[in-house]
This record gives sequence, C-alpha cells and structure tokens, in this order.
Amino acid sequence: MRATVTAADQHELADRAGVPHSFVERLVELGIVTPGDDGSFSDADLYRVRFVRSSERGGLSVEWIARAIDEDRFSLAFMDGPHYRWASWSTRTYAEIAAEVGLPIDFVLAFEQALGRIRPQPDDAAPGDLAAMLEPSRIALDAGVDAVAQLRLFRVYADALRRIAETEGDLFHRLIEVPQLESGVGHGAMLEFANRVGAELTPRLEALIVAIYRRQQERVWTDDGIQHMEGAIEAMGLHRRTERPTAFAFVDLTGYTRLTEERGDRAAATLAADLADLVQEEVGSRGGRAVKWLGDGVMFSFRDPAAAVHATIEIGRRTSEVGLPEAHAGIAVGPVIFQEGDYFGRTVNLASRLAGPPSRVRPWWMPRWCASPKTCRVSSSVASGASSSGACASRLRSSRSGLAERNSPTPFEGWWCPRQESNLRHPV
Repeated sequence: MRATVTAADQHELADRAGVPHSFVERLVELGIVTPGDDGSFSDADLYRVRFVRSSERGGLSVEWIARAIDEDRFSLAFMDGPHYRWASWSTRTYAEIAAEVGLPIDFVLAFEQALGRIRPQPDDAAPGDLAAMLEPSRIALDAGVDAVAQLRLFRVYADALRRIAETEGDLFHRLIEVPQLESGVGHGAMLEFANRVGAELTPRLEALIVAIYRRQQERVWTDDGIQHMEGAIEAMGLHRRTERPTAFAFVDLTGYTRLTEERGDRAAATLAADLADLVQEEVGSRGGRAVKWLGDGVMFSFRDPAAAVHATIEIGRRTSEVGLPEAHAGIAVGPVIFQEGDYFGRTVNLASRLAGPPSRVRPWWMPRWCASPKTCRVSSSVASGASSSGACASRLRSSRSGLAERNSPTPFEGWWCPRQESNLRHPV
C-alpha cells in the first residue's frame, strides 16, 4: 500500500523537500525515488530525498548511494514506515504564514531561531507545520504573555526535546542496531529489523512522553494553586504565610577529569549515570529535585534546608558504596531567579563556591576537615535553619564551636565555616 501522496510531480516534490529541481530529477534517474503510476510521490519519497540530500552534504556521493541500493547493500524502504511523519516545506513563505496567523514577522523568525534553526528570511519557504505551531503564541500574546518570555519557554522546549531525541537515538543505535550488525546481518536486514521495532515503539514512546509531561504538569500546577489558595486564606485573616526560601546544593566528584583521562569517556559516562541514580534516590526520597546535571556533579533544590543537609551528606557518604570518587558539596539558601528552566543569583553562586574543590593551601582559620574532599560546606542561613532540627544540627560542625581537630572525622561530614563563607561572598 502506497503512502499518502505528497507531491503531484517531481517539481512539487523538490519544492516540498527544499532541494533544487535538478536534484530530484537526478534521484529519479538513478532509481533512488520512484514515482507512482500517475507520476506522484509519497511522503516517504519526500523523506528519502531529504535523507539523500543530507548524506550528500555529509560527503557521500549520490551515485554511491544508488549503487549500494542496486546491490542490496542498503535500502531506503524503511522510510515507508508509519512512524516517519516529518513535516515538509510548504509553498508559502514565512511572511505569508505570519500574516495568516496574525503575528509579527520578527516574532515568527525568532520563533524558528529559538527552536534551534538559523534565523530564516521573510521570503524563505516555511515548514508545513509552522502555522499550527504558532497558534499557542497567538493565544498567549492575547493573554498578556510577552514575546520575550514565550521565546525563552520555546528554547526550553527545544532543548529538552532535543536531548530526548538524541538520547533515544543513541540508545537505539547502541542497543538495537549495533548488536544486529555484530551478529553478522547486513545493513539492509538490520534496518528492516530496527524499523519493525521502531514502528511499535515510536507511538508508545510519544504517549509515554506526554504522560510524563502531564505528571510534571500536575505537580507544578498543584503547587501554584496551593500558593494562590494560601494567599486567599491569608487575606481573610485566617492564616499567616510562612516564608520558605529554597535551599540549593551542589555536589561534585573529586578527580572526575583525571578519571576520564585514565579510564576513557565510556567509564566517565557510567560514573555520571551512577551519580544520577544515587541523587535521584536520596534527593527524591526527601522531597528535593535535581535541577541541573553537570557531568561530574549535580545541582538540586529543596524547600527544607534540613532535608537538603541530610540528602547532601548522605550522597557524599554513599559515593564510595556505589564505586564513585569522593565528593565535596555546598549548600546555600535564599532567593533566586528562575529563567529558561534554570536558576540564577547569589544563592546559587554561593552554593557553587562552597562546593568548590578543596584548596591545596588551607587558610589558618579553616579547620582541617573543612578543606577535606569529604566535606559538605553550608552557609550560615542553612546552619541557622538546621538548628531548628535536632537531627540535622547534629550533622553540622562549626569552625568556631571549639571542636578540636584531633577528633576523628566521619566518612562525610557537614561543616559551617563562617569565615570561609564571608570570603566566598566577597572574594578578594
């Protein structure tokens, strides 16, 4: 059964694929794409044209591709699968689409740029799905959401979905395609097998992504609704809101770069994955959330500073249990700026500096343990918040508490060094 008709002839196929007419004529002559009995082409033919065009730009001759297909070394038949549903180029320009949806042309061009494309020109042909993609923007603008804020949001969407697609592709290649080739089958048979798996997986993965998104949506929307409900009850004089500044923590692994050089990138990636599992277990179980992954470290947030101390110290204590290098960490609490899915401000900067690698030269005022790799350093605001929790306060030592350095250190300990914090807030 032939796929949906996309182009009535070669010229329309070239226009929708965004390639010169002569390129499609060449592919037809070589038998890479074949028209139907009525001279039309399918959506799968469109994908084949774009695939070969990208291959040519990558240095593969079109003639080589045709020869590989003729000799049954490779096949583009997999693009007939139902899970290939990519947008074609339309016959309308960006300027025409902008006028149709009622949005400024500058916003429409910036929209494409926010999604990761080179900024197009107003008279360039637009993708066929662009008009539908711009509908939310029109509604949001009417509701008062300015263009700058929307573009920031779209950059977050594009970055998150890019990472999802790249991670999926890497997993599919390493765990499905490569094992097939290593078993001795040819590229054509491997693609046929992978395509069958992909046809089953793709719609289910897309449903999974939407389901995960809705779970996250429920969490965020519920939190927002509770804050508004709390404000309404507070305005009635029935309740007084308790300010709960967010605590931010950084955990970094010691010697990660050296290990990467010694053991290779694959081992480094395994270490990062092991750290992610440990963080998810300790942070998630205490009501925290990982907000940024840094390869050799992680940044996470907590509503409760005491929970941040417990989780951070446990992560540091357990690194050796799961075969990870020693860790050093820092925690600070206070106001931050949230933008494009990330957090900024002095609180984040202080937590990062407190988590900095131990200095080889220890200042006279810093206890020996404060300069140890196995240390979680906290700000005074965290120490103050922790004092209300006996169990948490017992896990923090102060450099001005008179504790003798002759005491044996625990495997991973929390330290509050006020003098150090002052220097980090106002570095010389």
